[in-house]
Amino acid sequence: MIQHFYHASIKSDLLTSKILVLQGPKNSGKKTLIAKIASEIDLQPTLYDFSDKKLRKKIEGSNEDELVAFFKDDQAILIGEGQYLGNLQIILALALSGKLSQTLIITSSHQLIVEEVLWEALVLNNLVYTILPYSFYELAKNLSLVESEKLLEERLIFGSFPALVNSKEQASILLAELLENAINYTFSVNDRVNKSFNLRRLLEVLALHVGEPLSYLELGEKCGLDNETVERYINLLVKSYLIIRVPSFHTDQRYELKKMHVFYFMDLGLRNAIIQNFNGLSIRNDANNLWKNWLVAERIKSNNLNGKTSNIYFWRSHTRQMIDILEIENDKIFAYKTELSKGRKKIPSIFKKYYPESHFFTLNRSNYWSFLTKR
Repeated sequence: MIQHFYHASIKSDLLTSKILVLQGPKNSGKKTLIAKIASEIDLQPTLYDFSDKKLRKKIEGSNEDELVAFFKDDQAILIGEGQYLGNLQIILALALSGKLSQTLIITSSHQLIVEEVLWEALVLNNLVYTILPYSFYELAKNLSLVESEKLLEERLIFGSFPALVNSKEQASILLAELLENAINYTFSVNDRVNKSFNLRRLLEVLALHVGEPLSYLELGEKCGLDNETVERYINLLVKSYLIIRVPSFHTDQRYELKKMHVFYFMDLGLRNAIIQNFNGLSIRNDANNLWKNWLVAERIKSNNLNGKTSNIYFWRSHTRQMIDILEIENDKIFAYKTELSKGRKKIPSIFKKYYPESHFFTLNRSNYWSFLTKR
């Protein structure tokens, strides 16, 4: 079993704090992590899974006194799929005021909708954790860097969800189940998502065009959806940690692409499950796009683990010159081209002209580790 990076921090928080929020994609191991830590500190949380409509209806119809009475016999409260619960704000307020004296743990597969002031207070007090599929750093720490490097192709094809890392048998079947869970049990009725066709079609288009600049108009044309619906679905997929949306970088220079995005998947296993392609890299025509996607996702995971916030962009000219990954840190521009093989690429001439002070690198199989651990 892989030791999660946040294990020690969450364990410490559960010993000292009354509220804890774990958010991240479905099946990323949030409840498993809580269960493991709870057993170590002799905490016995009662799980309430609010994807259950009957339970949700019962709780949402309760006033404050009834809620306190409902939870009174629990040593600790574990609210699963908290994004479904319409009165989560009230339960949080009860815990903050002390009317609910138990430890309150909330897991969510979608960014929670609570008052901004309350959310900022939780974040500032380090009570919110984002649990993503295992990062390369976590795997390297548990398995060794050499072993993780040997398994790199496996990560590009089957991803890094705990179920896949801990059990490689029947990987394609497991990923199909994870994909169905992500589509069918992440979004509520209020999200107005057509899960049977429209959402699947959008995911297919995104999967087939990983790493390519796209506008909402283009996506709509390929999916048969209007711009507003496409943007709404994309927002939901981003807030559910399934999709990464990377905006274009520009300073209104001539020839710069502006109103477009590049889309990646937080986990490549799900992406490959959508298009049902689990072939090895040597016989794929999308290997370089997989590499680019993996680097972006791993950089986001690394920043998450290190508590770092930096904006990731792409850059492209109308003449199709492109920077795959661009980060802005302390007014410095770090630009990267990606190449799965050990070759090197040149900085695009137009980009060099517009941003001569930028720092340019090629990310390939021989040097990616320094990029993923860069702080």
